[in-house]
Parts: sequence; C-alpha cells; structure tokens
Amino acid sequence: MVYCMILSAVCIALGLLCLLRPALVWKWTEQWKSYRADEPSELYRFGIRFGGALFLVFGVVLPFLPLLLK
Repeated sequence: MVYCMILSAVCIALGLLCLLRPALVWKWTEQWKSYRADEPSELYRFGIRFGGALFLVFGVVLPFLPLLLK
C-alpha cells in the first residue's frame, strides 16, 4: 500500500510537469538531439500534455487499485 502511494505521488508530479511545462520537458529530453530547434513543435506539446494528463489520471486512480482488487 505504501508503494502505491509513493508511485501515485511520482505519477502525479510527472503528470503535472508534463501537463503544465511541456517546453521544460522538451528542453531536458529532446533539445540536445537537435542543433537547429529552438522550441518544441505544437504536435510535441500536444503529445506531452496528453501523456501528462494520462499520468495524472493514473496517479489519482492508483491508490484505490489495491482496494478494488481485494
């Protein structure tokens, strides 16, 4: 149960980061691969925000899974 709470907090934090600051995620993960790109594309921003929303939903639902699976 404690691991679910820790994983839930990590998923919520990552989800919020991706949802609110996709340019920062791009800077940390993708910018070093391109010498010409100054900022992420709109498709990248949409994809990161969508993934962040999924992480956020998963992080909110995760603490309740052990209760549902008993």
